Amino acid sequence: MRQQQAETARRIDAVEAVLDAAGYLATEQSAGPQAAATTNSVPGATLPAPAAGLPAELTIAGDLRLRYEANWSHGSPNRDRGVLRARLGARYQATPWLAVGARLVTGDSDDPQSADATLTGFADDLSVALDLAWAELRLGAVMLAGGKIVNPFVNRTEMLWDGDVNPQGVSARWAYKAGAITLGANALWFLIDEAPAGPDSRMWGVQGTIEARVANDVVVSGAAAWHDYSLSALGGGDAGDFRSNLRDPDGRYLSDFRLLNLNATATWAGLGAHWPVALAGDYVRNLGAATADNSGWWLESRLGRIGHKGDWRFTWSYAEVETDAVFAAFSHDNTLLATNYRQQVLSVDYSFSKPLMLTATYSRVKPLNPAHAGPFDPVQWINRLRLNMTLGW
Repeated sequence: MRQQQAETARRIDAVEAVLDAAGYLATEQSAGPQAAATTNSVPGATLPAPAAGLPAELTIAGDLRLRYEANWSHGSPNRDRGVLRARLGARYQATPWLAVGARLVTGDSDDPQSADATLTGFADDLSVALDLAWAELRLGAVMLAGGKIVNPFVNRTEMLWDGDVNPQGVSARWAYKAGAITLGANALWFLIDEAPAGPDSRMWGVQGTIEARVANDVVVSGAAAWHDYSLSALGGGDAGDFRSNLRDPDGRYLSDFRLLNLNATATWAGLGAHWPVALAGDYVRNLGAATADNSGWWLESRLGRIGHKGDWRFTWSYAEVETDAVFAAFSHDNTLLATNYRQQVLSVDYSFSKPLMLTATYSRVKPLNPAHAGPFDPVQWINRLRLNMTLGW
């Protein structure tokens, strides 16, 4: 009986560890994935129970992140800065099949990749904007959403989508579970820039997913996605949106962006619930590129979990992304290069308590193709150190 109890406990620990590590790539990067306390999920999807005095249908949650950041590179001036991010979201379950929600964030409303606010400007007040405002409809196994919505694509890294980018349009999600296998499908129609006269800029995308528990302590998952951009109207863009993609003398994008994205993750919980091991890979190829610089890949490994008092997590990633491999307006902003980079990142997370997390991240990045390096030294590595304290509620 004692042997059976021990075996049962071991299996429970293994299952808990796999569950903690599931969704591993759907989180924001520290230039790797983001911590659970800062996950850019639908407000209320993983929020705590309603506070006393609030109706049961209303859930409110948020987080505050304080950051010290240091940047240095040989031959360039060093930069140190303090950064703050605050988010507050609410979700209201109007009926069993209809929910609405919104979220306020700090940061520049013209910068979709970040809610960070640099502490500067002679103590000027911080800007606040809506980064989510949505309605969601549940029809059986299908979830439909519209407005400024959470990105429906899962198992993604920030190679294609920064964790702070919330599309404006409509999405659909579907899931079906049969035993140890879960199948899913996700779709997005995204209005990027509306033109008063002439065609708009927009994208549509679809994704198929599969997840399988191949043993009590092993889960594997994969996804295949297609992103198709039509970029006719560019009047609403600025330098922060165009970033590092190639453009012609008239300011138009040199390439079209028709992106094939494949990724896979394997999670093993054999070391116990506190120390799941995850390995992941992400690949993209732009089939509409007008240049040979049209592909990218991202590898990542992780040990540990976060979200429980005393938890540790260690993450290492390596990526090479060519100049027109992805649409740079929505890719990650964790380093100065949105595309055309070779990047290494090491991150350590510690859960001081369930709501309080400490994170240290060190990244090194330099241009991949010297011909497209622009103002950056094609030889020198750019170094960045970030120290975060995140408090969620």
